[in-house]
Amino acid sequence: MIKILKAWLTKNNQSYNANEYSAEVTINKNLYLSDIISEMIKDGLEIDHNFATKVITTFNKKTSDLVFSGNKVDTGLVSMYPIIKGQLYNKTWNPNVNSVNVSIVPSNELRQGMFETTVEILGEKTSSQNDKPAEQVVQDYESFKPIGRNPKNDIPACGVAFRAWLCKA
Repeated sequence: MIKILKAWLTKNNQSYNANEYSAEVTINKNLYLSDIISEMIKDGLEIDHNFATKVITTFNKKTSDLVFSGNKVDTGLVSMYPIIKGQLYNKTWNPNVNSVNVSIVPSNELRQGMFETTVEILGEKTSSQNDKPAEQVVQDYESFKPIGRNPKNDIPACGVAFRAWLCKA
């Protein structure tokens, strides 16, 4: 399969270099497990769709169980291991500050795919493609409600308190 990513260039307005751009990949479509199995069958793999779904679903569940039991798991596509986010104050776990997460790193198959992929630049996004009207930005900011585990704290020099002070909001 030929691997081509199509991307739009977006000017980096926060850089002093006028020639600095970021590339935004154009997503063709969202594919799910069922779609991928259908593609494999279309490519000639002789396997029952339901059986393949059951095997992959069981594989995913077992992989998740192994990772969150403290193992580093390499599937050939990705390598995963558990991490704990947030500082443990007084050597104590606090579910309002700490969380369990997983670190995912590309493995051999993905790394090889990266080297075999060509990028096609479609052009520069125009300002109408890049920016919302100013009134829309203000409306979005005013309707923003922080979500998450720790949206605010009592330390004024960080987080939401710092943004409120900096932006005079």
